Amino acid sequence: MYLFKKHSHKLASAGVLAIGLFGGLLTTTDANAALVSGVANLTIDNSAFTSAVPGSEGWYIANFWDKNHNATPITLDTTGGVALSQTGTFSVSLAVNTNTSTINYGAARKQQATTMDAGNTAAGQIGLSGAFRMEPAAGGTYLNPADFFLKKTAGQWDIYTYSSGFGQPALFRLVNASESVNANGELSLSGDVYFTAQSFSWNLLLNGSQSVKLGTFSLAPSAVPVPAAVWLFGSGLLGLLGSARGKIRLSA
Repeated sequence: MYLFKKHSHKLASAGVLAIGLFGGLLTTTDANAALVSGVANLTIDNSAFTSAVPGSEGWYIANFWDKNHNATPITLDTTGGVALSQTGTFSVSLAVNTNTSTINYGAARKQQATTMDAGNTAAGQIGLSGAFRMEPAAGGTYLNPADFFLKKTAGQWDIYTYSSGFGQPALFRLVNASESVNANGELSLSGDVYFTAQSFSWNLLLNGSQSVKLGTFSLAPSAVPVPAAVWLFGSGLLGLLGSARGKIRLSA
């Protein structure tokens, strides 16, 4: 009986050590780098968008291209993408870019860098993949806000765009913005979307309303799956412990 207790004590100690090691592996695997990561979701009410733009042209967001088209020049003739309802509400996903230096695809497109640390949102920027084509109801012309990135200046979050003809203006601003950092050091951000004062200084649209809520924005960390090798390692340890315990009971 003494031999059983002695081995049981060693077995328990080994089990605690193995579980601790397994837990450490999980923690290490789940932890992300300090730079902001994840996916942003942008929801826009096209009717509100049109109402915020003065004039009778009826501008709205007509198409969206995702991260798979980061190098695609957006023109009036560019095909593909997702066609959006002229008067409906739509939601699109803008993946957070993992490149830490901006990638230049020529005069037409850029893949903006992500340089913001989740623990210091007052510095750096968050690059987002995606592109829109905006058109008036009658067609015939277009605007192509693309290559988005977020920055926070003096506590205000703005969504910037890139255009080869108009530079990098702030197109949208986040009102009632809320941000938090989880236990893994990952940033979550949400807010209501409005036009900024710069929204109409770089294109055909002038004096747009900054008081019309266009939609919502949210950024959430991507779930990081635990690699299969880690699960196999853990289950193997538990299997060995169970086998050893059974042998000790048989020899007691």
